[in-house]
Amino acid sequence: MKILVLGSGACGGRPARQGSVALSLDGRAWLLINASPDIAHQLRAHPALQAGGAIQALLLLDAQLQSVLGLLSLREHRPLEVYATPLVFEDLTEGLPLLPMLEPYCAVHWHPLPVAGCERSAGFSIPGFEGLRFEAQAVPGLRPSHARRREPRVGDHIALRVEDGRSGQCLVFAPALAGTAFDAAGPGPEPLAELDAEACGLFWAQPADCWLLDAQAGPQQAAGRRILLGPQDAGVPAHAELAYEGMVIEL
Repeated sequence: MKILVLGSGACGGRPARQGSVALSLDGRAWLLINASPDIAHQLRAHPALQAGGAIQALLLLDAQLQSVLGLLSLREHRPLEVYATPLVFEDLTEGLPLLPMLEPYCAVHWHPLPVAGCERSAGFSIPGFEGLRFEAQAVPGLRPSHARRREPRVGDHIALRVEDGRSGQCLVFAPALAGTAFDAAGPGPEPLAELDAEACGLFWAQPADCWLLDAQAGPQQAAGRRILLGPQDAGVPAHAELAYEGMVIEL
C-alpha cells in the first residue's frame, strides 16, 4: 500500500489546508481521501494522479470546508464515486450544496458509510481496491459552520483504518481531531455526547503500523510509526515525525 500525502496542514483552520492523502495498491488507481481547497494544485504536482481514470474514488472524513471545497475542482472526473457518512452527505446537499452544484458537470454516485446513531463504526470495501480492508470510526469534532443542525452527531467526523490484505500492514488516518483532548482514554470535554468513549478507546487500542494524525490529538503512546499533520514549524514529540506535502509512505 502506498500513501501519498497531498495536504499536511491540520484542520480547524490552522492553516487553511487540511490533511488529505491518496492511497494506491499499484501506483495507477488511487483513492483520494478528502478534497482540500487546493486539490487542483496538489493533483498537478503529482503526475501519477493526473492520468485519466487514476482517481477511482473519493472518501470524505467530514464536511468541513477544508475537506470538501476541492470537490468543485474534481468536476471533470466522471463519474465521481463519493464515500461518506449520511450526515456528511446531508451537509453537502443542504447546508453547503456542493453535490447539487456538481450534477450539471459530472455524475456523482453516493456510497453512504453506515456510521450514524448507535452505529459508531463500520467496515466497508471499495471496488477497485479489493486488496484493502476499510473501517470507519466516529470521532469527536465540531459541526461545520454551514451545517443546519448545530448539535454534534455521530457521523460528523470519522477516522479511517485501512489494512492491506497482502502485507497485513495497517494505516490509521485521523486528521480531524484538532481542538479536542482525545486519546486512548476517550474524548475530552464533551465534544460529542453521543460518542461512546469505550468504543473509541477500543478503536485506538487496536494495533497499527502507521498513525497519520493531527499534531495536537490522537493516542500519544500508540505503537507504530506516528506521523503528525500540522504546520512545518510545529513541535514534534519524541518518536514521531512531521508530515510534508509530497511525502510517500509505503506499507
